[in-house]
Amino acid sequence: MDKLKIVLTISSIILLGLAVYLHSIDHPTFLTEHGPYWMPLAHPSRMIPPPWYANLWIEVLTTSFVILFISWHMEFYHSFRILYKSFRVLYKKWYNYEFGEQKSPFEIHRPEE
Repeated sequence: MDKLKIVLTISSIILLGLAVYLHSIDHPTFLTEHGPYWMPLAHPSRMIPPPWYANLWIEVLTTSFVILFISWHMEFYHSFRILYKSFRVLYKKWYNYEFGEQKSPFEIHRPEE
């Protein structure tokens, strides 16, 4: 279980880095041509659009967060499941004692004289 959690965590961190990279290249690039040194052009002359895969950064980001949530949820689910079972057992013991269906397990039983 720990190896799976480590692999999933590392995978989600790698995907998170990929999402950051894709987000950083998801904008058009403007090239300007300069004339002679005494007359530079102020307006961009050519626009290069971003690659088609650059706008997939939100899907990669969502996938990385889902994988990270699943990997950490597996660990917490196991520990919370044990905690839930122990509280359920204590509640059943208290409920049975409170409503008289069973003698309390905490009570000292003495033989009748």
